[in-house]
Amino acid sequence: MNGFENRIGISVSSVRLQLVELSFSDNRYYVSNFDEAYYSEPLNFSKEKTTKLSALLQGAFNEILIRKPLKSKTVSFSLPLDLFYLLQVPVDNSLLHSELSDDLKWQLSVAYPFLNIDELSVNFIEIPSNTFCDLNTALVAAIDRKYIGIINSFCSLNKLNLKYVDNIHFASERTLSSITKDENNELVLSIYISNSNLSMLFTHKGNIIAFRYLPFESISDAARLINEEISNNNLLRLKPSDISSVYIFGDDITDGFVNSLSESTKLILNKINPFTNFHIENNSPGLIYQRERYNSFASAAGIAYRTA
Repeated sequence: MNGFENRIGISVSSVRLQLVELSFSDNRYYVSNFDEAYYSEPLNFSKEKTTKLSALLQGAFNEILIRKPLKSKTVSFSLPLDLFYLLQVPVDNSLLHSELSDDLKWQLSVAYPFLNIDELSVNFIEIPSNTFCDLNTALVAAIDRKYIGIINSFCSLNKLNLKYVDNIHFASERTLSSITKDENNELVLSIYISNSNLSMLFTHKGNIIAFRYLPFESISDAARLINEEISNNNLLRLKPSDISSVYIFGDDITDGFVNSLSESTKLILNKINPFTNFHIENNSPGLIYQRERYNSFASAAGIAYRTA
């Protein structure tokens, strides 16, 4: 990690706001604050007016500030996956960046014909062919600009400088590089569970190679989808034995849920503590939470850890 500046990561879910603050002192980063606050009522992103969404976010943020003021003015946000439109498609790597961007926006409009592309913030990452996929692909992520506007207004009101906005799974996955030392040359799968949806992110040599977002109805249904994506993936050539490690993140996923899912998939699912390699300041409000709940802060911690 570089940059040597204090920074804040905020994760927004439908029921609460979670915050992690990193501070730099004595040539090291440490967690100077982590905490959470529930909204006065659940956020309904698709139905509520912008003013109400902003007020609910501000109310939760104020509650955190009362317990411990922040040191940093630089903040990044992770937002729920269901706010994003995601697409991974083959691409022609001979295209110029602008041509590729235009082509991917067109493919996004085909996949989601009800969208007005001009109202979206669209980003993509190019994924070159690799050991598990012969195709050059691109992973596209788009989000309605109104949500970025809400975050920008929040930052202006609180005199914060916005750095990054990402989705909760990509943000959570960034914690792995801070706590694992031997995964750089391996195929790693991370799974994010949120409400009745799961996402699967495959990385190889530390780089994203595939992503899937799927609804599920029960643990057995989730297990079936995970096994199908591993054994019959329409993009990657892989078998279960190719995967070196599997990590699971989510909104307060219990050990019982993880154990049941592990038994059903025959995978060893690892819950992580995103603060493993960081000293936590003694007066951090989050210390009241049981250590097994630290996993739920992976998204806020991961977006705080992000440097590029």
